Amino acid sequence: MKIYVNERFLNSQKVDRKFKIVNLTDIHFRGDKFSKDIKDVIGMLERIKPDMISLTGDFIDSLEYGVNYQRELQEYFYYLADISPTFMSFGSHDLELFLANKSREEMKIEREKYQKEYFAFLKSISKNFYPIIPGSSERIDLGENISVMGYSYLDDEGPDMECIHADITHMKKQFDAMNIDNDRFNILLCHSPLVFFDRGKMIDDCGNFDLILSGHNHAAMIPHCLEFLPFGILGPDKSILPRHSVGLYQNAQGTNIDISPGFLKVPGIVMEDLKALGAWLYWFNNLYSREMDVININDDVKKIKKMD
Repeated sequence: MKIYVNERFLNSQKVDRKFKIVNLTDIHFRGDKFSKDIKDVIGMLERIKPDMISLTGDFIDSLEYGVNYQRELQEYFYYLADISPTFMSFGSHDLELFLANKSREEMKIEREKYQKEYFAFLKSISKNFYPIIPGSSERIDLGENISVMGYSYLDDEGPDMECIHADITHMKKQFDAMNIDNDRFNILLCHSPLVFFDRGKMIDDCGNFDLILSGHNHAAMIPHCLEFLPFGILGPDKSILPRHSVGLYQNAQGTNIDISPGFLKVPGIVMEDLKALGAWLYWFNNLYSREMDVININDDVKKIKKMD
């Protein structure tokens, strides 16, 4: 298995020292052979020694894995939090439940039950592990004049297209509830970057954040060796040849957004949705590399190369 670390760089006068963030997203844990690769990622993080770890959505492939594999997940989360403060936001797979032969109302009841158990489990991991539960306006302050917040859209009917296509107006209502101090370096964990782009360009008003950490795009199915291309193959919103699939971008207001290519490129749920075709597509994860982003603040020296 090959693991690639993509280094990104930015400077900020709000942060008074070098600060290193790992943006790790789209694990899509389901207890199979790909999930075991997480141990190699943990070993790499021990070598990188980040100041902060961001788990930016879709850590599990669906809620049943979060509830049924708590022993394995607890081990992973504990080791991550032991390396550095670890923050977690949620994507659609973290919030959704895929059970057959259930009515919409039955599914809603089951989903809420699973969410309650999974969230309670995450809160019990470690004092250094911070799950930012959907709907929360919590602000977690770090000693380096850095504040961390999270956004995960969750409505009364379940996530559906939740943070994939969440409306920026809806998001700003939650942003307004956050106690944002503009003198601090403000970081937002938000699984989907799509809402922050319009017609291929990053919008000007992304809230009062200095850095948004995201994923969700799965590098638009582009292998690592071709990520220099300005477009991908297929976007999560079914767009063809989407632009801005990976990388670090900045708008005119100075907000930066990092789009991590993610750990897995093909989620396991395709096997339930597409049966034999889905199993064939899922197999392609054997060919893709695992990836994570490292954002270096106030440090312009490239230090990390490909790691196997």
